[in-house]
Amino acid sequence: MGLFDNINLETEYLRTLSVKKRKAYKEKPVSVKKELLNQFKYETETFNNKASHDIIKRFLESKGIYEPTEKMISAIGNRELDNFIYQTPNSAETPSSKLEQQDKVNLQNEKIIKQNEEIIHQNKKIIKLLTKISEKS
Repeated sequence: MGLFDNINLETEYLRTLSVKKRKAYKEKPVSVKKELLNQFKYETETFNNKASHDIIKRFLESKGIYEPTEKMISAIGNRELDNFIYQTPNSAETPSSKLEQQDKVNLQNEKIIKQNEEIIHQNKKIIKLLTKISEKS
């Protein structure tokens, strides 16, 4: 049994060490071990927080939010993203207003699809013209 309250932390720390360093760690006094474990815990939490922060930022960027605030990031961390994104600052959302928002989004998507189809059609015309020009050359 380990000397520390959090045996899992010590186990995880030991897994990161080579065999020689594990032996050296076991020979160190308890105070040094506690310092090493605290440092390992801090580094692990810092890494996990940064990784989570980066993942959340990428998620928000995929939703079109390029400069997320700490409130947005904490909302995601608390699994309240949908409530945060669809909530207006002055009023609480009702089911009918959510449906209205969804209808607006659907209309915008349809417009974008039509625009993309038009662009594709124009690109096909351009390709035909360019192939005719290259055949004449």
